[in-house]
Amino acid sequence: MAEQTTRSPYHRRFVWLAAAIVFAISAYTAGWYYVASLVDQEASKTIASVNRNGIRFNCDNNRVDGFPFRLGLNCDRVVFEHQVEGLVFTAGAFRSAAQVYNPTFLVSELDGNAKLEIRGFPPVTFDWENLRSSVRLASPLPTRFSLEGRKIGATANADRPSIRNLFTAKHIEAHMRPNNSALDLAASFAELMIDRSLIEDRALPAFNGGVDLAIVDGVRFATAPHKSLRGNSGILRDAYLSPGDNSVIRASGPFEVDNQGLVNAKIAIKVDGIEKLASIAMQAFPESASEIENFAASLKALGDDQELPLHVVKGKISYGFFELGQIPPLP
Repeated sequence: MAEQTTRSPYHRRFVWLAAAIVFAISAYTAGWYYVASLVDQEASKTIASVNRNGIRFNCDNNRVDGFPFRLGLNCDRVVFEHQVEGLVFTAGAFRSAAQVYNPTFLVSELDGNAKLEIRGFPPVTFDWENLRSSVRLASPLPTRFSLEGRKIGATANADRPSIRNLFTAKHIEAHMRPNNSALDLAASFAELMIDRSLIEDRALPAFNGGVDLAIVDGVRFATAPHKSLRGNSGILRDAYLSPGDNSVIRASGPFEVDNQGLVNAKIAIKVDGIEKLASIAMQAFPESASEIENFAASLKALGDDQELPLHVVKGKISYGFFELGQIPPLP
């Protein structure tokens, strides 16, 4: 009898502990499903708000998954249609997830293939091995957004069943972040191969490239209902294109867009490995071989580490007294 009386306090503690664990699990489960229902309702409201004025967006069989430690919206197929612009985009399954303890950091993944149809153009099909993004949610813009894709390719159905390859790329990535009122943007690609059928069966090497720039009033631009770069300015920190072997062409400098949509800029061009770049350009555009050769010779005469100043005034691109082309007004 004394032994049974001695064990009873421990027994009661165990019962209370077990009850507390059961209660905590039940409360957590109820809380998770309650939050999941709110996420589902909010997603339905957002989709409904988008589906008007000729725009249709649908996430087939959308549902909230991830119990017990994650929370994410998943669906079997993504469809976006803009009837006024004549644009239709379809893709495969979409999956997203955020950790319960860090709900503002969301990662997502989209399955291929995807099809883009624009009125007046042949439909284009995109495929990839992996395409994922990450975003840190905030208002009015996410504090950071990143997109990464591997082994991406595109084909155009010009005349069914004929299929025309467009390009392949081993890797692409893009990033965005607000910086006070400015918006920082960056993107890069690796081993981009343009299909030779697009350039009259002329062979080109695979290219690496990237761009890094800032838009001064970019947050306003990104959040405005009718987006326009007019009246805005920015800085091109670096843009480069390289076929490898230390050959690269780079550009940097400030730019602005006036109220008529015309671009003004002062761009510094720097070239390393001009001989190889000129050889590639002459293979791609043999009809302009003499002009390319003369231009390359003038660059080489400047010596190493020299910059070529390009000016853009009211959309007209010039080098010294030579006009090289024109940029049409931006919307």
